[in-house]
Amino acid sequence: MQTKDETTDKMMSQLKDFGCTAKILSETPPEKIKELIYGSNFNKTKSENINKIANIIMKDYKGKMPTQYGEILAFPGVGHKIAILYFQSTTEESFGIAVDTHVHR
Repeated sequence: MQTKDETTDKMMSQLKDFGCTAKILSETPPEKIKELIYGSNFNKTKSENINKIANIIMKDYKGKMPTQYGEILAFPGVGHKIAILYFQSTTEESFGIAVDTHVHR
């Protein structure tokens, strides 16, 4: 089941208000992140992955987002769709069309 757009928007607003940076999220326990994204499906796994990704960015990339497609895909919980959306929204690069798994199959 997919999380509704209205719920996703509310949770993103809560994360932004809290401080949606790699530094802050790397220092935030997954339990607190889970509270901020509670309305989403799989919020426990997502909160753990958000914290892990933030820690990877801080430790391995000195707080900056990596610039290679494969590096983004290596993050826990990140697949092709999210990697493609990330690059489409932050760079001029395109690695494909972002589709859900069922469409890809």
